[in-house]
Formats: sequence, structure tokens, C-alpha cells
Amino acid sequence: MKRLKYLLNPYPFYYQNKLQLVTILLSISLISWFFNYFFEPFEVNSAEHKMDFLWICFLHAFLPFFISLAFFLLLSKYVKKDYTWTLLKELISISFLLLLISLGSFLIRDIIYDNPNNWSFRYLFEEFRNTFLIGFLIILLILPINFERLLNKYKSKAKQITFRNLQKTPSNTITINNQTGDQLFSFNVTDFVYAKVESNYTEIYISTATSLQKKLVRISLKQLASLLDSYSYIFQSHRSFVVNTNYIKAVSGNAQGYSLEMTITDLYIPVSRTRIQAFDNLYAI
Repeated sequence: MKRLKYLLNPYPFYYQNKLQLVTILLSISLISWFFNYFFEPFEVNSAEHKMDFLWICFLHAFLPFFISLAFFLLLSKYVKKDYTWTLLKELISISFLLLLISLGSFLIRDIIYDNPNNWSFRYLFEEFRNTFLIGFLIILLILPINFERLLNKYKSKAKQITFRNLQKTPSNTITINNQTGDQLFSFNVTDFVYAKVESNYTEIYISTATSLQKKLVRISLKQLASLLDSYSYIFQSHRSFVVNTNYIKAVSGNAQGYSLEMTITDLYIPVSRTRIQAFDNLYAI
């Protein structure tokens, strides 16, 4: 149970920044090529080679680059709520990627090796074994180290925050209209608690005398944030969330950044790593 609880901890979803993704994958491919070429970690039978060993290492290093790039680009389109990403999901996705890479390495054997048994189960197993041996070695080292580094970093920063009321401007009524100008919804800004993206809509949560009222409005979060931009206590904590800081009860740190506990809802609202500095600036730490 402790291991499962550990794996269910939030973990950053790194795959939405395409430039960063390409840079990381290229770096891994270059390291892989260097390691394979100079250290030859696996048995090599030069008599079967159809090309120079340099180019064989190149193929084995950069085939995973293209497979990984395609996989993570598809994954980033599929994962809409990156704040729900966990260590377990990261482990499962990388394990599936290793499966694809090992299959790809098996399928190119006829290009590399002159061996009548290229399509045998023995070599299929060998490609799976080699890929997973290296892949899991990296996973077991990098994932825990990176997780603990980020967790300790944001836990420490969260402890430095001292809350104060940020309301410096008078409250007004915000009115949201549709494209034809008809009024859809209006609310007092001081009663606004938070808003979150839900598919093509935005859920707006308003505090009332008796409950927390939810209103589903066809407006982008960016448009809503622009309507609330003049209020210093309204903060966009994540690409999917806008929050009224005066309803924050506590803040804690995790590997994704901060997690905000609100006063009148059980929902924990994320502050993404890209918004950490802006959030810190609100409280001048």
C-alpha cells in the first residue's frame, strides 16, 4: 500500500513543450549512441553486420528518438488535465514506450544484420530484454531522484508563504455575454472562488450564503481571466484554473508545484511550476 501511495503522488507532465521535448530526446539519443559505440554493452557479431558498427549504433540510438517523439506528441494531445498526472502514469507510459522501441528495434534487424533467424522469437526476446534492461535502469534512477528533488524544493518554498488579504480594489459585478451580446451570467467578484476548464466550457464557482454555486459557461478561461485581470486578488494558477486568493486556506508543495487548499471546497487547486514565481510575488517572498 505504501508503494502504491508513493506512485500516486503528482508528477510533472513534461511533454507539452515541444522544443524542450526534442532537446531532451536528442540528448538521450546522443548519450545512447556514445555509450553503445564506445562501450559495446551487448554482444556484437561483426560477421553479420550489413553496415559499419558506427551506423548500427546510430540507428539503435535515433530510432527511439523518432518513436519517442511521436509517442509523446500523441500523449500530450490525449492528456488534457496534466495536473492529474502521477508517478504511476509516468511509469506506465514509459514502460509502453519501451515496448514500442523494442518492437521497432526488432523490425529493423533485416536492415542491420545478415541473419536468416532475424524474425525468430529469440531475437524478439533479445530486443525486449536489452531495451527494458537499459530503460528500467534509467527509470529506477531518474524518476525517484527527480521526484524527490522537486518535492523537497516546492515543499520548502510553500512553507515560506505567509498569507494576507490581497483585496486592494473595490468589488464590481462581472457580466459574461454570449457572442450575440445576450447576458449569460453575472457575479460579484468578491464571491468568485475559482474557475476551471471543462472541455469547451469553463466552470465558474461562486460563493453564496448557503453553498458553492457552479455555473457552466461557454467562455474560454483566457477570456474570463482578462475580465478579472484588474483585480489583484484574482490569480491564474494554472492553464486550467483561475482562483480568488482570498479563499485560500493553506498551500502545500508537491512535485508539480503548489497545491492550494480552499476554504469552502474540498478541491485542491494546482499552481503549475511555470506560475510558481508569479504566485510567490503575490506574497513577496
